[in-house]
Amino acid sequence: MKFLLILFAVLFAGSGIAYLALNKPGYVLLGYGSTSIEMPLFDFVIVLALLLLLLYLLTKLFLGLINTPSGLKRFTHRKQIRKARKDLADGLLQMAEGNWKKAEKLVTAAAAHSESPVINYLIAAHAAQRQKSPQRRDEYLRQAIEAGDGADFAVGLAQAELQTHQKQYEEALATLNRLQTLSPKHPFVHKLLARLYYRMQDFDSLYQLLPQLRKGGKLLPEEIQSLELATANALLTQAGNEGDYDKLRTLWKHLPKDARKDSSLTVIYARALIQMKEYAKAKKIIEQSLGQAWDDQLAALYGDIEFDNDIAALKQTEHWLAAHPDSPELLVTTARLCMNNALWGKARSLLQQSLAIRPSARGYQALAELHDQLNETEAAKQAYEEGFRLLVQGENRPYEQ
Repeated sequence: MKFLLILFAVLFAGSGIAYLALNKPGYVLLGYGSTSIEMPLFDFVIVLALLLLLLYLLTKLFLGLINTPSGLKRFTHRKQIRKARKDLADGLLQMAEGNWKKAEKLVTAAAAHSESPVINYLIAAHAAQRQKSPQRRDEYLRQAIEAGDGADFAVGLAQAELQTHQKQYEEALATLNRLQTLSPKHPFVHKLLARLYYRMQDFDSLYQLLPQLRKGGKLLPEEIQSLELATANALLTQAGNEGDYDKLRTLWKHLPKDARKDSSLTVIYARALIQMKEYAKAKKIIEQSLGQAWDDQLAALYGDIEFDNDIAALKQTEHWLAAHPDSPELLVTTARLCMNNALWGKARSLLQQSLAIRPSARGYQALAELHDQLNETEAAKQAYEEGFRLLVQGENRPYEQ
Protein backbone atom coordinates (compact mmCIF):
# COMPACT_ATOMS: atom_id res chain seq x y z
CA MET A 1 0.00 0.00 0.00
CA LYS A 2 2.81 2.39 0.89
CA PHE A 3 4.57 1.60 -2.39
CA LEU A 4 1.43 2.37 -4.38
CA LEU A 5 1.03 5.73 -2.65
CA ILE A 6 4.64 6.69 -3.41
CA LEU A 7 4.27 5.56 -7.01
CA PHE A 8 1.08 7.60 -7.37
CA ALA A 9 2.77 10.68 -5.91
CA VAL A 10 5.74 10.35 -8.31
CA LEU A 11 3.46 9.95 -11.29
CA PHE A 12 1.36 12.92 -10.19
CA ALA A 13 4.44 15.10 -9.73
CA GLY A 14 5.86 13.95 -13.04
CA SER A 15 2.62 14.73 -14.82
CA GLY A 16 2.54 18.20 -13.29
CA ILE A 17 6.12 18.93 -14.26
CA ALA A 18 5.50 17.66 -17.81
CA TYR A 19 2.44 19.88 -18.12
CA LEU A 20 4.32 22.93 -16.98
CA ALA A 21 7.26 22.09 -19.25
CA LEU A 22 5.02 21.91 -22.31
CA ASN A 23 2.67 24.83 -21.63
CA LYS A 24 4.88 27.16 -19.62
CA PRO A 25 8.41 26.02 -20.34
CA GLY A 26 10.33 28.79 -18.55
CA TYR A 27 14.10 28.67 -18.06
CA VAL A 28 16.79 28.68 -15.36
CA LEU A 29 19.84 30.93 -15.38
CA LEU A 30 22.83 29.95 -13.26
CA GLY A 31 25.71 32.36 -12.96
CA TYR A 32 29.07 32.32 -11.17
CA GLY A 33 31.47 35.12 -11.75
CA SER A 34 31.74 35.76 -15.49
CA THR A 35 30.28 32.35 -16.29
CA SER A 36 26.57 31.70 -16.74
CA ILE A 37 24.48 28.74 -17.77
CA GLU A 38 20.97 28.99 -19.14
CA MET A 39 18.73 25.95 -19.60
CA PRO A 40 15.06 25.08 -19.81
CA LEU A 41 13.35 24.59 -16.48
CA PHE A 42 12.37 21.02 -17.34
CA ASP A 43 15.98 20.02 -18.09
CA PHE A 44 17.12 21.62 -14.85
CA VAL A 45 14.62 19.56 -12.83
CA ILE A 46 15.78 16.33 -14.45
CA VAL A 47 19.46 17.10 -13.80
CA LEU A 48 18.69 18.04 -10.18
CA ALA A 49 16.78 14.75 -9.66
CA LEU A 50 19.69 12.75 -11.09
CA LEU A 51 22.16 14.56 -8.85
CA LEU A 52 20.04 13.86 -5.78
CA LEU A 53 19.76 10.17 -6.73
CA LEU A 54 23.52 9.97 -7.20
CA LEU A 55 24.08 11.61 -3.82
CA TYR A 56 21.71 9.08 -2.17
CA LEU A 57 23.49 6.12 -3.75
CA LEU A 58 26.94 7.42 -2.73
CA THR A 59 25.74 7.98 0.84
CA LYS A 60 24.33 4.46 1.06
CA LEU A 61 27.56 2.99 -0.32
CA PHE A 62 29.60 4.95 2.21
CA LEU A 63 27.46 3.79 5.14
CA GLY A 64 27.65 0.19 3.90
CA LEU A 65 31.45 0.35 3.85
CA ILE A 66 31.50 1.77 7.38
CA ASN A 67 29.23 -1.04 8.71
CA THR A 68 30.95 -3.88 6.85
CA PRO A 69 32.80 -5.36 9.93
CA SER A 70 29.63 -5.62 12.04
CA GLY A 71 27.77 -7.00 9.04
CA LEU A 72 30.40 -9.63 8.53
CA LYS A 73 30.23 -10.40 12.24
CA ARG A 74 26.46 -10.90 12.11
CA PHE A 75 26.80 -13.08 9.04
CA THR A 76 29.48 -15.19 10.72
CA HIS A 77 27.40 -15.50 13.90
CA ARG A 78 24.37 -16.68 11.97
CA LYS A 79 26.52 -19.21 10.17
CA GLN A 80 27.91 -20.50 13.49
CA ILE A 81 24.41 -20.87 14.93
CA ARG A 82 23.26 -22.86 11.90
CA LYS A 83 26.29 -25.14 12.23
CA ALA A 84 25.67 -25.55 15.98
CA ARG A 85 22.07 -26.61 15.28
CA LYS A 86 23.24 -29.11 12.68
CA ASP A 87 25.92 -30.53 15.01
CA LEU A 88 23.36 -30.87 17.80
CA ALA A 89 20.99 -32.75 15.51
CA ASP A 90 23.82 -34.97 14.27
CA GLY A 91 24.89 -35.58 17.86
CA LEU A 92 21.40 -36.76 18.79
CA LEU A 93 21.41 -39.12 15.83
CA GLN A 94 24.79 -40.50 16.90
CA MET A 95 23.42 -41.04 20.41
CA ALA A 96 20.46 -42.94 18.98
CA GLU A 97 22.86 -45.14 17.00
CA GLY A 98 25.06 -45.79 20.03
CA ASN A 99 28.09 -43.82 18.81
CA TRP A 100 28.73 -42.22 22.19
CA LYS A 101 32.20 -40.83 21.48
CA LYS A 102 31.20 -39.16 18.22
CA ALA A 103 28.02 -37.78 19.80
CA GLU A 104 30.00 -36.30 22.68
CA LYS A 105 32.44 -34.65 20.30
CA LEU A 106 29.70 -33.11 18.17
CA VAL A 107 27.58 -31.64 20.95
CA THR A 108 30.50 -30.27 22.96
CA ALA A 109 32.02 -28.60 19.89
CA ALA A 110 28.65 -26.98 19.17
CA ALA A 111 28.01 -25.83 22.75
CA ALA A 112 29.89 -22.51 22.39
CA HIS A 113 27.50 -21.30 19.68
CA SER A 114 24.39 -23.19 20.75
CA GLU A 115 21.21 -21.28 21.52
CA SER A 116 20.69 -23.63 24.52
CA PRO A 117 24.11 -24.90 25.62
CA VAL A 118 22.53 -26.64 28.64
CA ILE A 119 21.04 -29.20 26.26
CA ASN A 120 24.42 -29.82 24.63
CA TYR A 121 26.11 -30.41 27.98
CA LEU A 122 23.35 -32.72 29.23
CA ILE A 123 23.65 -34.84 26.09
CA ALA A 124 27.42 -34.86 26.50
CA ALA A 125 27.00 -36.01 30.12
CA HIS A 126 24.84 -38.95 29.00
CA ALA A 127 27.38 -39.82 26.30
CA ALA A 128 30.25 -39.70 28.80
CA GLN A 129 28.40 -41.98 31.21
CA ARG A 130 27.79 -44.47 28.40
CA GLN A 131 31.55 -44.53 27.98
CA LYS A 132 31.96 -45.19 31.73
CA SER A 133 33.57 -41.84 32.43
CA PRO A 134 31.87 -40.32 35.51
CA GLN A 135 34.58 -37.63 35.75
CA ARG A 136 33.77 -36.22 32.30
CA ARG A 137 30.08 -36.63 33.03
CA ASP A 138 30.30 -34.52 36.18
CA GLU A 139 32.34 -31.89 34.37
CA TYR A 140 29.67 -31.57 31.68
CA LEU A 141 27.00 -31.28 34.35
CA ARG A 142 29.01 -28.51 36.02
CA GLN A 143 29.26 -26.70 32.68
CA ALA A 144 25.52 -27.11 32.18
CA ILE A 145 24.88 -25.35 35.48
CA GLU A 146 27.34 -22.58 34.61
CA ALA A 147 25.62 -22.12 31.24
CA GLY A 148 22.75 -20.59 33.19
CA ASP A 149 19.26 -20.41 31.62
CA GLY A 150 17.80 -21.20 35.07
CA ALA A 151 18.24 -24.91 34.41
CA ASP A 152 19.91 -25.83 37.72
CA PHE A 153 16.96 -27.94 38.86
CA ALA A 154 16.69 -29.79 35.56
CA VAL A 155 20.43 -30.45 35.60
CA GLY A 156 20.12 -31.78 39.15
CA LEU A 157 17.40 -34.23 38.06
CA ALA A 158 19.58 -35.44 35.20
CA GLN A 159 22.54 -35.79 37.57
CA ALA A 160 20.54 -37.87 40.05
CA GLU A 161 19.25 -40.13 37.31
CA LEU A 162 22.74 -40.68 35.90
CA GLN A 163 24.17 -41.35 39.36
CA THR A 164 21.45 -43.92 40.04
CA HIS A 165 22.14 -45.73 36.77
CA GLN A 166 25.84 -45.72 37.65
CA LYS A 167 24.96 -47.30 41.05
CA GLN A 168 26.31 -44.24 42.87
CA TYR A 169 23.41 -44.53 45.27
CA GLU A 170 24.73 -42.35 48.09
CA GLU A 171 25.59 -39.54 45.67
CA ALA A 172 22.20 -39.83 43.98
CA LEU A 173 20.44 -39.71 47.34
CA ALA A 174 22.35 -36.55 48.31
CA THR A 175 21.42 -34.92 44.99
CA LEU A 176 17.73 -35.81 45.32
CA ASN A 177 17.58 -34.68 48.94
CA ARG A 178 18.96 -31.31 47.88
CA LEU A 179 16.36 -31.06 45.10
CA GLN A 180 13.59 -32.07 47.47
CA THR A 181 14.63 -29.26 49.80
CA LEU A 182 14.24 -26.83 46.90
CA SER A 183 10.90 -28.32 45.77
CA PRO A 184 9.36 -30.62 48.41
CA LYS A 185 6.36 -31.61 46.27
CA HIS A 186 8.06 -32.06 42.91
CA PRO A 187 6.58 -35.29 41.46
CA PHE A 188 9.60 -36.24 39.35
CA VAL A 189 11.88 -35.96 42.39
CA HIS A 190 9.55 -38.39 44.18
CA LYS A 191 9.65 -40.73 41.20
CA LEU A 192 13.46 -40.80 41.16
CA LEU A 193 13.55 -41.23 44.94
CA ALA A 194 11.18 -44.20 44.71
CA ARG A 195 13.36 -45.95 42.15
CA LEU A 196 16.47 -45.17 44.18
CA TYR A 197 14.95 -46.50 47.44
CA TYR A 198 13.91 -49.65 45.61
CA ARG A 199 17.44 -50.23 44.31
CA MET A 200 18.86 -49.55 47.76
CA GLN A 201 16.27 -51.92 49.29
CA ASP A 202 15.33 -49.08 51.64
CA PHE A 203 11.71 -50.16 51.94
CA ASP A 204 11.01 -48.15 55.09
CA SER A 205 11.71 -44.91 53.19
CA LEU A 206 9.83 -46.17 50.15
CA TYR A 207 6.81 -46.96 52.34
CA GLN A 208 6.78 -43.37 53.62
CA LEU A 209 6.95 -42.06 50.04
CA LEU A 210 4.10 -44.14 48.61
CA PRO A 211 1.25 -41.70 49.46
CA GLN A 212 3.03 -38.89 47.57
CA LEU A 213 3.68 -41.17 44.61
CA ARG A 214 -0.03 -41.95 44.33
CA LYS A 215 -0.81 -38.21 44.21
CA GLY A 216 2.05 -37.21 41.92
CA GLY A 217 0.83 -38.85 38.73
CA LYS A 218 4.35 -39.44 37.35
CA LEU A 219 4.15 -43.23 37.74
CA LEU A 220 1.78 -45.53 35.92
CA PRO A 221 -0.78 -47.32 38.13
CA GLU A 222 0.92 -50.65 37.49
CA GLU A 223 4.29 -49.16 38.52
CA ILE A 224 2.83 -47.90 41.80
CA GLN A 225 1.16 -51.25 42.40
CA SER A 226 4.44 -53.07 41.79
CA LEU A 227 6.25 -50.79 44.26
CA GLU A 228 3.48 -51.23 46.83
CA LEU A 229 3.67 -55.02 46.57
CA ALA A 230 7.48 -55.09 46.77
CA THR A 231 7.45 -52.73 49.77
CA ALA A 232 4.73 -54.62 51.59
CA ASN A 233 6.45 -57.93 50.85
CA ALA A 234 9.75 -56.73 52.32
CA LEU A 235 8.29 -55.00 55.37
CA LEU A 236 5.86 -57.81 56.27
CA THR A 237 8.68 -60.34 55.96
CA GLN A 238 10.93 -58.15 58.12
CA ALA A 239 8.25 -57.75 60.79
CA GLY A 240 7.67 -61.51 60.78
CA ASN A 241 11.37 -62.28 61.13
CA GLU A 242 11.67 -59.77 63.98
CA GLY A 243 8.57 -61.14 65.68
CA ASP A 244 7.12 -57.63 65.84
CA TYR A 245 3.39 -58.33 65.95
CA ASP A 246 2.32 -54.69 66.38
CA LYS A 247 4.33 -53.60 63.37
CA LEU A 248 3.00 -56.54 61.36
CA ARG A 249 -0.63 -55.68 62.15
CA THR A 250 -0.12 -51.96 61.49
CA LEU A 251 1.46 -52.62 58.11
CA TRP A 252 -1.31 -55.00 57.10
CA LYS A 253 -4.03 -52.63 58.29
CA HIS A 254 -2.67 -49.70 56.26
CA LEU A 255 -2.18 -51.62 53.03
CA PRO A 256 -4.49 -50.61 50.18
CA LYS A 257 -7.53 -52.84 49.86
CA ASP A 258 -6.33 -54.33 46.58
CA ALA A 259 -2.95 -55.17 48.12
CA ARG A 260 -4.60 -57.07 50.99
CA LYS A 261 -6.30 -59.23 48.35
CA ASP A 262 -2.97 -60.19 46.79
CA SER A 263 -2.35 -63.85 47.60
CA SER A 264 1.46 -63.46 47.78
CA LEU A 265 1.12 -60.83 50.52
CA THR A 266 -1.50 -62.90 52.31
CA VAL A 267 0.93 -65.82 52.34
CA ILE A 268 3.65 -63.67 53.91
CA TYR A 269 1.26 -62.23 56.47
CA ALA A 270 -0.21 -65.61 57.41
CA ARG A 271 3.22 -67.21 57.67
CA ALA A 272 4.38 -64.40 59.98
CA LEU A 273 1.30 -64.90 62.18
CA ILE A 274 2.04 -68.62 62.40
CA GLN A 275 5.68 -67.88 63.33
CA MET A 276 4.38 -65.69 66.14
CA LYS A 277 1.92 -68.43 67.17
CA GLU A 278 -1.03 -66.20 66.37
CA TYR A 279 -2.86 -69.27 65.09
CA ALA A 280 -6.43 -68.00 65.41
CA LYS A 281 -5.66 -64.90 63.34
CA ALA A 282 -3.73 -66.97 60.78
CA LYS A 283 -6.67 -69.38 60.51
CA LYS A 284 -9.11 -66.53 59.94
CA ILE A 285 -7.08 -64.74 57.27
CA ILE A 286 -6.35 -67.98 55.36
CA GLU A 287 -9.97 -69.09 55.39
CA GLN A 288 -11.15 -65.66 54.25
CA SER A 289 -8.61 -65.52 51.44
CA LEU A 290 -9.26 -69.07 50.20
CA GLY A 291 -12.96 -68.31 50.28
CA GLN A 292 -12.33 -65.56 47.70
CA ALA A 293 -9.65 -67.15 45.51
CA TRP A 294 -7.84 -70.47 45.69
CA ASP A 295 -4.10 -70.56 46.41
CA ASP A 296 -2.05 -73.72 47.03
CA GLN A 297 0.49 -71.90 49.18
CA LEU A 298 -2.17 -70.79 51.63
CA ALA A 299 -3.58 -74.33 51.65
CA ALA A 300 -0.11 -75.55 52.64
CA LEU A 301 0.20 -72.95 55.40
CA TYR A 302 -3.16 -74.02 56.81
CA GLY A 303 -1.53 -77.31 57.73
CA ASP A 304 1.07 -75.55 59.92
CA ILE A 305 -1.55 -74.08 62.26
CA GLU A 306 -2.07 -75.59 65.70
CA PHE A 307 -5.87 -75.81 65.91
CA ASP A 308 -8.00 -75.80 69.03
CA ASN A 309 -10.40 -78.09 67.19
CA ASP A 310 -8.75 -80.42 64.67
CA ILE A 311 -12.06 -82.00 63.72
CA ALA A 312 -13.53 -78.65 62.64
CA ALA A 313 -10.34 -77.85 60.70
CA LEU A 314 -10.49 -81.27 59.00
CA LYS A 315 -14.08 -80.66 57.94
CA GLN A 316 -12.98 -77.33 56.45
CA THR A 317 -10.19 -78.91 54.37
CA GLU A 318 -12.53 -81.71 53.23
CA HIS A 319 -14.95 -79.02 52.10
CA TRP A 320 -12.16 -77.40 50.08
CA LEU A 321 -11.14 -80.78 48.66
CA ALA A 322 -14.58 -81.21 47.15
CA ALA A 323 -13.82 -78.18 44.98
CA HIS A 324 -10.06 -78.74 44.57
CA PRO A 325 -9.46 -82.51 44.58
CA ASP A 326 -6.18 -82.22 42.61
CA SER A 327 -4.43 -79.73 44.88
CA PRO A 328 -1.32 -81.56 46.16
CA GLU A 329 -0.77 -79.07 48.98
CA LEU A 330 -4.36 -79.33 50.20
CA LEU A 331 -4.12 -83.13 50.12
CA VAL A 332 -1.03 -83.02 52.37
CA THR A 333 -2.69 -80.51 54.73
CA THR A 334 -5.82 -82.70 54.99
CA ALA A 335 -3.63 -85.77 55.56
CA ARG A 336 -1.87 -84.03 58.47
CA LEU A 337 -5.21 -83.19 60.07
CA CYS A 338 -6.25 -86.82 59.62
CA MET A 339 -3.06 -87.89 61.42
CA ASN A 340 -3.89 -85.47 64.26
CA ASN A 341 -7.20 -87.32 64.57
CA ALA A 342 -5.58 -90.79 64.26
CA LEU A 343 -7.20 -91.42 60.87
CA TRP A 344 -4.13 -93.27 59.62
CA GLY A 345 -5.62 -95.06 56.64
CA LYS A 346 -7.25 -91.95 55.26
CA ALA A 347 -4.05 -89.97 55.82
CA ARG A 348 -2.01 -92.59 53.90
CA SER A 349 -4.46 -92.48 50.98
CA LEU A 350 -4.40 -88.68 50.79
CA LEU A 351 -0.59 -88.55 50.87
CA GLN A 352 -0.33 -91.14 48.11
CA GLN A 353 -2.70 -89.05 45.99
CA SER A 354 -0.65 -85.91 46.60
CA LEU A 355 2.67 -87.58 45.73
CA ALA A 356 1.16 -89.09 42.60
CA ILE A 357 0.10 -85.63 41.41
CA ARG A 358 3.40 -83.94 42.32
CA PRO A 359 6.20 -85.41 44.43
CA SER A 360 7.28 -82.93 47.09
CA ALA A 361 9.56 -82.82 50.11
CA ARG A 362 6.60 -81.70 52.21
CA GLY A 363 4.55 -84.70 51.11
CA TYR A 364 7.34 -87.20 51.83
CA GLN A 365 7.97 -85.53 55.20
CA ALA A 366 4.33 -86.10 56.17
CA LEU A 367 4.44 -89.68 54.85
CA ALA A 368 7.60 -90.40 56.88
CA GLU A 369 5.89 -89.08 60.04
CA LEU A 370 2.91 -91.32 59.30
CA HIS A 371 5.17 -94.37 59.00
CA ASP A 372 6.87 -93.40 62.27
CA GLN A 373 3.48 -93.26 64.01
CA LEU A 374 2.73 -96.76 62.70
CA ASN A 375 6.23 -98.08 63.62
CA GLU A 376 7.00 -98.71 59.95
CA THR A 377 10.70 -97.94 60.37
CA GLU A 378 12.00 -98.97 56.96
CA ALA A 379 9.21 -97.20 55.10
CA ALA A 380 9.76 -94.10 57.21
CA LYS A 381 13.47 -94.16 56.37
CA GLN A 382 12.78 -94.41 52.66
CA ALA A 383 10.29 -91.54 52.80
CA TYR A 384 12.76 -89.32 54.68
CA GLU A 385 15.48 -90.12 52.12
CA GLU A 386 13.20 -89.35 49.19
CA GLY A 387 12.15 -86.06 50.74
CA PHE A 388 15.78 -85.14 51.44
CA ARG A 389 16.71 -85.98 47.84
CA LEU A 390 14.10 -83.56 46.57
CA LEU A 391 15.40 -80.85 48.88
CA VAL A 392 18.97 -81.40 47.67
CA GLN A 393 17.74 -81.09 44.09
CA GLY A 394 16.55 -77.62 44.96
CA GLU A 395 12.87 -78.04 45.70
CA ASN A 396 11.52 -75.65 48.33
CA ARG A 397 8.17 -75.62 50.01
CA PRO A 398 5.93 -73.55 47.71
CA TYR A 399 4.93 -71.13 50.46
CA GLU A 400 8.58 -70.36 51.22
CA GLN A 401 9.37 -69.17 47.72
